[in-house]
Amino acid sequence: MVIITRHSLCSFSVMLLLLLNNCFAQSGIYKISGTVYNKAEGPNAVLENASVELLVSDSVHYETKTDSIGHYTLEHLKLLPNKIYSLACTYIGYLTYYEKINVEENNLFDEFKVDFNTHLIICKWHMGLSEHLPKRMFSKSSYKPTNALKKGLKKEAGELDENPTLTILISGHIDYDETIQGDTMLAYNRALAVKKILIGYGIEEKRLAVRSLGITKPYTMSEDTLELKKGMVLNYELIQSLHSQKNVDLGHQLNRRISFEIVRTDYVPYE
Repeated sequence: MVIITRHSLCSFSVMLLLLLNNCFAQSGIYKISGTVYNKAEGPNAVLENASVELLVSDSVHYETKTDSIGHYTLEHLKLLPNKIYSLACTYIGYLTYYEKINVEENNLFDEFKVDFNTHLIICKWHMGLSEHLPKRMFSKSSYKPTNALKKGLKKEAGELDENPTLTILISGHIDYDETIQGDTMLAYNRALAVKKILIGYGIEEKRLAVRSLGITKPYTMSEDTLELKKGMVLNYELIQSLHSQKNVDLGHQLNRRISFEIVRTDYVPYE
């Protein structure tokens, strides 16, 4: 009996039981069963109607749903020895989780059990400014990230590392003064600079895409700051209506930024 455990916010318990009728056969007949838990709702909370899928090849897969007590069963699985298979669990509003199942040749002659504790994490990222990013991300007409932004990106890289099935789109933005000056590539270069930093922190390049939004998506205030109130959209007309240069400068500064958008929650790491 082999037992493997991994701790996380939520757990996905899997029992892999080998049923072999002919020990000289090239493939074994397997049964996988278990329960999907959501520890975010409590240690015994289960997830009903979660999808559990075993990916055997491009054309063959086995899929089932969890029942009212979070239980699932995949039966009559024809698997070959000395191969690695992917077990995926998905649920609406959660990240897809993948677990590798390694079928070794000597496992064909034994009954054994494997317990996997894996996780389904409710997607906590959102489109727009991340909680880890500072208000001052770039100096005027520059795509070099500020030290504060670099520090925030290190925390973002940690979040991406903990959630390996996420891919994100990095959008670059500029302020209205930079638009007047004709800095058409500035927004793109800001997004690209952030992508390079995240790669430097160990995030796979395949998980990061970039684009330029220029000034088409002005910043929306998330809190009251000086004359700027929560919910205000910092478009050209609003910035021009501000009463002090300090508020005008702050409005431009907040528009000089990057933003994140989740593209996928089912990316297979190191595919």
